[in-house]
Amino acid sequence: MEREGNYKGGEKEGLWKYYNDDGKLEREENYKGGEKEGLRKYYYDKDKLEREENYKGGEIISSKYWDENGEGRKL
Repeated sequence: MEREGNYKGGEKEGLWKYYNDDGKLEREENYKGGEKEGLRKYYYDKDKLEREENYKGGEIISSKYWDENGEGRKL
């Protein structure tokens, strides 16, 4: 897995992107002071959104899910 992002003071900061072995975007997540902050998005192989989670202070506060056809789903 490849990843790209920045560090500030030795901790993850800002947008980080993770790619699978085929080079396709697998997920994106945001950090502030080394903790997840804001949206974290997971993608299906065809660049369609699979899951979206919202974080505040490193804790998940909400989430949404979609099937491969783009229809909302519940877990």
